[in-house]
Amino acid sequence: MEIPKYKLQPIKTATRGQIGLAQIKDQNHYVMIVDGGDLSDANAPLILSKDTIRIAANRPAVVPLPGSALRSLVALRSVRFDMDHLPPGLIQIVGDREMMVVQDRDRLRSVDIRSGSVEPLTHNADLFVLSWDIVQADWNGRFESIFHFDVADRTPSP
Repeated sequence: MEIPKYKLQPIKTATRGQIGLAQIKDQNHYVMIVDGGDLSDANAPLILSKDTIRIAANRPAVVPLPGSALRSLVALRSVRFDMDHLPPGLIQIVGDREMMVVQDRDRLRSVDIRSGSVEPLTHNADLFVLSWDIVQADWNGRFESIFHFDVADRTPSP
């Protein structure tokens, strides 16, 4: 098995949908490379952290993590959400697409977690995914979780 090469790369040349690391406001964050949405066709970092799931306004260089991806853990049908106040980080399954709810400036948007495309928020989900991991292949080809996210950790209890 070839040893992956970790190398700083300008975000404009990174592959959309790729998971990586970026330094934003003096902190390192896991990011997914997405398109810039309505305001730009340039790549943008989607910050994936316990505190925020949002598209960053700045365009830092990234370190792509080869062999890494988002992995959905549990899909549920009977979950109820106020569709105007969906929690960022929630994944909506619409047909065969997995769309993550993200904060983009002053509104919520949907990001396709495979292609990195940013779209208006969808209100017609078939299933919801409440927790997911960023996984990376280890030297034996097995996937190991390097980051875990659970919507319940961010949603206030009634």
